[in-house]
Amino acid sequence: MSDLHRWHAAFESHKAEARALVDAHPRAILNAQTDPTQWSALQILAHLNVTAAMLLPQLRDAADRNHPHDVSLGRLDGFFERDASNQGLEDDGLHLVPAFDHDPAEVLDRFERLQDSLISLADHGVSGDQHTGASVASWLEGTWAHQARHLAEARATVAALEAQAA
Repeated sequence: MSDLHRWHAAFESHKAEARALVDAHPRAILNAQTDPTQWSALQILAHLNVTAAMLLPQLRDAADRNHPHDVSLGRLDGFFERDASNQGLEDDGLHLVPAFDHDPAEVLDRFERLQDSLISLADHGVSGDQHTGASVASWLEGTWAHQARHLAEARATVAALEAQAA
């Protein structure tokens, strides 16, 4: 299996993990924060949606044109911008977090569609240029790691909220 194709299973696992989280908890828990400086589980998923949506066009373009340097997008934090409308989150550094109240089905649907796009890119993303493939694979790996970290954070947030309620 190529480096790119191995990400198929990795992003499928993220879809299953997000679905299990959303299916197992009510909207109120998924939208709740453990404290004002922490994201809710759905804010976390929404953040992952925004970052994947920003990255995918660049990766697709680089893969389609076989330009290895087109996915060198500079520092990863170039994707993030401050959003002062997120009260309580201004000081946490770089972030992209939409509103505080999310519809779980909408957020999950978008997450799953973006994961499918990442899977498609991994399965069919490059044709021939090993340097481009390596660049795309590196970005897929970074995206997977970013998602894994935040999905663990979402699970921990829900667990903490459930413990507080018990």
